[in-house]
Formats: sequence, structure tokens, C-alpha cells
Amino acid sequence: MSQRCFILVSFVTLASACGGPSPMVSPEPGDASVPVERTTFVGVVPAVEPGSFGPLIVVPRLDGGVATAEVSLTIALAPRPVTSVRVELLDELFLATAQGRWDARWLEAAGPPEGLRAMLDPASGLWLELSREGVSRVELRGELTNAQARWPLLVTLTVDARAVSGYRVRSANQYTPACERQVRVAAGEFVPLPALLPVDGAGRDFRALNLLRPVALELESPARVEFDDRGVSFRLGQPGIVSVRARTPLPVDGVRTIEFVDASVLTELEGELVLERMTAKGPTPITLVEGASYPLFRPDELNRVVFRPTLITADGPFCSGIPASWFQWTSQTPDTCEARAEDVRIVAPGTCRLSLTVPGAPFQWSLGFSTTR
Repeated sequence: MSQRCFILVSFVTLASACGGPSPMVSPEPGDASVPVERTTFVGVVPAVEPGSFGPLIVVPRLDGGVATAEVSLTIALAPRPVTSVRVELLDELFLATAQGRWDARWLEAAGPPEGLRAMLDPASGLWLELSREGVSRVELRGELTNAQARWPLLVTLTVDARAVSGYRVRSANQYTPACERQVRVAAGEFVPLPALLPVDGAGRDFRALNLLRPVALELESPARVEFDDRGVSFRLGQPGIVSVRARTPLPVDGVRTIEFVDASVLTELEGELVLERMTAKGPTPITLVEGASYPLFRPDELNRVVFRPTLITADGPFCSGIPASWFQWTSQTPDTCEARAEDVRIVAPGTCRLSLTVPGAPFQWSLGFSTTR
């Protein structure tokens, strides 16, 4: 199955989840002669090296009787010497100014005189042969046809070839200046796996078409790291620090640790209790008000109460959402409202009296309301 380059990429299922406890020996502070044994767990995120790249995403526009498009590609010339890259080409395209699919027939490719050679193989796609760093332009020519018309096709590829001088670890949770410096997330919450980006000679990190995950990452922690089923995120079920290491001899900077914290770090937490009523269009939320009554449109289907945070502040950076495991629901009316781990389910019309607490933190909410058929 081909992978969608630079628009959509998919991670493979982890070949190795968490290994068993691995004893690590480190010296006692102040006395290097006395080793102290500590147990850690190491989860390995394997390298991903796609064999080909594509399909190329092209959406042409009609311009003076010609269907034209411009696409930019970035290619890394390392970690191993890269001399050729194959890019898959689609045989159907969508015109930006027309409805429906158009059949694409690719006819020729022309590259610059130096630095890059472009070859078009109808059976395997476009081959780019790289001989040095730099930006080059390649012209792909073909034609688009459908039942009513035929258009010449011209796609200009800007190819940026860069040597790799090192790598930079980045986290999707670095979305504020504070989280840029220190990544702290909620224990129990799945967060995206760190990304390992190549760094060029100018110190700029970049995303390369041919490097999904160029080297393996090791996540070392005091407890077992849990990966999600798709292998794109992970979590730690208890507070602790996960160290991030890359298996490469090249220099690595960026995120070195991700700290998982519990609810005790919260200094402010505001939110609202929301009733999600099932309708013909799916769950429809409405903010609950003390003493109000709400009709259930589909009482035999899933109608539930959830908590929706509106303000979260913490002692230091806090760079994730709050997992349901941090909350504890209580129902004083279990015959009508059943408290569960993540929400409260409406099991019958009538009066509901609910409370919500955050064990380990001084936050609580309580509310009474009723539902009708």
C-alpha cells in the first residue's frame, strides 16, 4: 500500500512496545564508587523508512488553456547517502476549477542541467537522481482528459535537497512558549509520540519526503509506557519523567524529557457540566443549569453528562488536556443517572443529582436537573 507523501503519513505498528524492566546502574551523588541499582522501562519506537514516496498530491488549475500546478518537495541526503528517490504519480487528478475526476497521462519530465536528473517511468513513476544539495526545478508534462475535454498538463516541482547535520526532537505538545521550554502533560493522557526532525547545516529543522522517522527513539521511564493501538501516541499511567533518546551518532537537540504529572499541579480548573442528548444528527450538547428540565429525544439511546473544561492553569507549564481518570463522578440518583468512570449515563427519565470531584485537587461541582420523554 502506498503512503501519501508530505500530506498524509502513517506510522507502522510498533514492532516493540515496552521491554521488561531493565536494570540501570548509576553512581550515588557524591560517591562515584558506590553504584545504585534502579529499575527503568524502555519503550522502543522503531525507525520507519518508506520504500517509495507518494502519491504526489496535485490539484491543477486552468491557466490559458493549460492545466498547471506547483508542488514543493524536500528531500534529505542522509542519514545514508541518497542518490535516487522514487515518487509515485496518480493517474487521476481533480481540477481546482472543475467537478469530478480527470484521467492523467504523464508524458515527460525535464530537470535542470546540474544537480538533479528527472526520469519518468510510466510503470513506476518519477525518479529523481540527486547529486548535490540545493534547490532545483523539475517540469512534469502530460495531459488531462475526461468525457468532454482534453487539457495539456504542466506540473512544476521545486525540489529542495538538504544534507543532514543532526536531528531535533519536537513534541506536538509544545504549543505555548512555556511548553516550548518544558513539556509537562497529564498522567494517564495519551499524547503524540515525539517527532524526530532532520536538521540542515544552517541549524534549521525540516520535514523530508524520504524520512518519516529516520532513526529509532527510546523512551525511558520509571513505569511502563503504554502505546495506543495505532502506534502514534503514548502515555504514562502515573507521575514520572520520560527521557527521550535517539539512536544516532549525529548530534541531537530539542526535547530531552516529557514530564507526566498528576492533578496536584492544578491551580485553577473551571468548566461546565454538559448534557449530550442523542438526536437524529448524533449527540447534541447543551450546558446544564441547576433545576432545569430537558426532554430526551431518544431516551433509549446513549444520553450522558460530561464535563467540559473552560480554563486550566497549573503550577508551571501544563501542555495537554485532562484525562477522564482524574475525575470522580457520584450520583445520588442511580435509578435515573448512573455514574461511570468517564461520564454519567441517563438510564431513565426523572430527577438527577450529580457531583464531580478531582481527587488530589480542591475542585468540585454539583448539580440537580431532570429529564423527560
